[in-house]
Amino acid sequence: MKSIIKSWSFVLLAGFIAACGTNTGSAEKTPEQSSPKIEIMQEDNKVYEIAIRQVKNELSQFEEARAGFINIWLSSEGVSVDREFKAFYNIPQNEKPVFVGMTAWDSQEAFYAASQKHSNSEKAKAFFAEFDMLAFATLKPVEGEFDLSTLGKEAGNIVEMAVRRVKPENMAAFQTARKGYIEALNQVEGVSASYEFEIVMSGSGDNLTAGMTVYQDKNAFDKANETVNQSQLAKDYFSTFEIVSIQYVNSVK
Repeated sequence: MKSIIKSWSFVLLAGFIAACGTNTGSAEKTPEQSSPKIEIMQEDNKVYEIAIRQVKNELSQFEEARAGFINIWLSSEGVSVDREFKAFYNIPQNEKPVFVGMTAWDSQEAFYAASQKHSNSEKAKAFFAEFDMLAFATLKPVEGEFDLSTLGKEAGNIVEMAVRRVKPENMAAFQTARKGYIEALNQVEGVSASYEFEIVMSGSGDNLTAGMTVYQDKNAFDKANETVNQSQLAKDYFSTFEIVSIQYVNSVK
């Protein structure tokens, strides 16, 4: 994909610019461009970093470099939960293994401070050299009681992680179609939860949205694909956005 980011350092630099006071999207928007008001279930400043990474070289090299980087990353002030997931299927299809890292931060400022402190370290550089970034952002939940510490942790759980690009003029149609699609999906036996997020900071371009669905097991996942995902409702929903990256993952830690 053209949107693949070759260096995570570029993403972190974007964070530094925003932290220094650059306007990253606070300009007044028209009603058509603004997302509908949605009740935020978690009223704190916590944000969730998500990094969808495709392994570039040998898997063992990636895992070793990741372990070294995570050790210093988790020493940062304001970090709490860190999770890792491995994809078994992707849209678009990726040729090499894909891992999704998610980290909970007390605030966006805590994430920026950690990025400034660690992004130029030798361990960070070694890790960044081992993957191509498919999507990167910090997120804030706007639908669902989201708990990263338990996400997809039960045996057999499958988590669908979707990063989408919605043109501003399509946002109203997207939200309408999405709500109908999610309502239908949540009626499928074994669909445990669905979450929607607002994008706090994007390293993958503008107009992004993100959502997740948890399936209790493969039976629930297959049933949803055979029913809801074959419906006109699903076709209408998928027609309202461009797929940046959709990953179907299992928990690694």
